[in-house]
Amino acid sequence: MNISFRSATTQDIKDILTIEEDCFPDPWSFDSLASCLTNPFCELIVGEDVEGSVVAYAIMLHMYEQGEIAKVAVATTRRRQGIA
Repeated sequence: MNISFRSATTQDIKDILTIEEDCFPDPWSFDSLASCLTNPFCELIVGEDVEGSVVAYAIMLHMYEQGEIAKVAVATTRRRQGIA
């Protein structure tokens, strides 16, 4: 397993949304996920495999000295491989 992590881009939102819809009964919308890219208090990180496919993501919120992990999700086909 070779996964690299980086900040998400607008081009990643569709892939993130696919994982979101597979993992959660009440998924965030495309617009909600995309808003993380412009929110200075939000970090959206993706994990991609060697082929460049997004296989995981994490959303973290932070303000001053406080932080919160809002979401962590891994594609159903890539679970139980130590990605999260």
